[in-house]
Amino acid sequence: MQFGNIQRSIQFGFTEPYLFDHPISTGFTVFANRYDYNTARQEGILLGQQVAINPALQENYNTDQKGFTIFATYPLRKFSFTRLGVSYGWSTTDLKPFSQSATLLFEETKFTSLAGRLR
Repeated sequence: MQFGNIQRSIQFGFTEPYLFDHPISTGFTVFANRYDYNTARQEGILLGQQVAINPALQENYNTDQKGFTIFATYPLRKFSFTRLGVSYGWSTTDLKPFSQSATLLFEETKFTSLAGRLR
């Protein structure tokens, strides 16, 4: 876990190295991340003083990400470090703009890549 004023990150994972008396490693991770971006606050931290930015130019938004991964691996040879594995991961990200500038930025880019669309 990591907690701060700008970012929060929580991750939990478990690995079973030897499943059912066979050298099959399996496991999972579950995670949640939150990032609070505020242009004026970030510049204030950088400069060591409070900064005022025109609200029309200020980018304020939050991102919330949640997800998990699961995996399994099997050694290719008895005493080898080479393993064959399969994994699956899923995550979702919510983006919430709090300023007109951030909203315009996200609408312009439309988030049409593999990562998804702005809700």
